[in-house]
Amino acid sequence: PVAILLLRATEDDPQPPVPSTGFRHILMPIDQKTHPSGVGGMVLTLARHFGARVTLLHVRISAAPSPPSESERGVRQYESVPTEVVAAIEASQQRAAELGISMGVHVVSHDHPATAILEQAAHLQCDLIAMETRCRTGFARWVSGSTADRILRNATIPVLLHCSRHLETKSSADSPG
Repeated sequence: PVAILLLRATEDDPQPPVPSTGFRHILMPIDQKTHPSGVGGMVLTLARHFGARVTLLHVRISAAPSPPSESERGVRQYESVPTEVVAAIEASQQRAAELGISMGVHVVSHDHPATAILEQAAHLQCDLIAMETRCRTGFARWVSGSTADRILRNATIPVLLHCSRHLETKSSADSPG
């Protein structure tokens, strides 16, 4: 039920690299399952503490990857983005503005979300990827795979993961009924 921050060590440098200046640019993938009180709150806390900027990234699933166009890099380009994602983006932007945090939005099309996230993290020179995970296990994980697992295994920068399943369970328990 707690978030995990992975700092990757290497064989050449067994001590995980801790950024001396903190995090300067945080990439937060966002989709219709991103929980409002999940990793987003942690990202805003980190961004405020370190003076970091935040980029929200939504990956549209497509048959073939395409580089983002200039219009897709705009804050208001939400064509074919689910309504729940648009609402989450707008709520995040409003909260970031209230806290004085710089936040941008990128929408890209790709057939592999994990690859798109890693490519955008490199392209934008982010130093942290922060994301929700569904915490799939067993058959569901085997069938659907895990974007978070692919990110953890392939990212060269720190990754902050939060399991949304714990929030969904807590929300259900807290609701009257």
